[in-house]
Amino acid sequence: MPDKLPERRSKGLQLTTLLGWSALLAWVLFLIALVLFHYARPELETGLIRYFQLPFRSDWVIELKNLFLYFLWACCGLTVLNVIVNLLLKRRRTDYVWFNSLLLLVICVVSLLFLYL
Repeated sequence: MPDKLPERRSKGLQLTTLLGWSALLAWVLFLIALVLFHYARPELETGLIRYFQLPFRSDWVIELKNLFLYFLWACCGLTVLNVIVNLLLKRRRTDYVWFNSLLLLVICVVSLLFLYL
């Protein structure tokens, strides 16, 4: 009996590569959303700003906030799709669930809950 059985999965490698690229795209979307969040949020009023009576922005920039939410929703949708396909592909004991996609999904969902509630 041979030690190594021939690999019969032919499309598994292609789907794994596609999952990798989609996970990378989801993380890039999340990083873009973080940059948009930084520029869209209200500025903090510190003691120095209050002492010198410097102008600051106390409201969200609506256009950037909407763009931020679109990127966050796109990241969440792509990550949900990525996790579902990953769970459907996992059939053997040697296959594993990608932790980074689950982590990104939790971060996106918590961020959206924080913004909408």
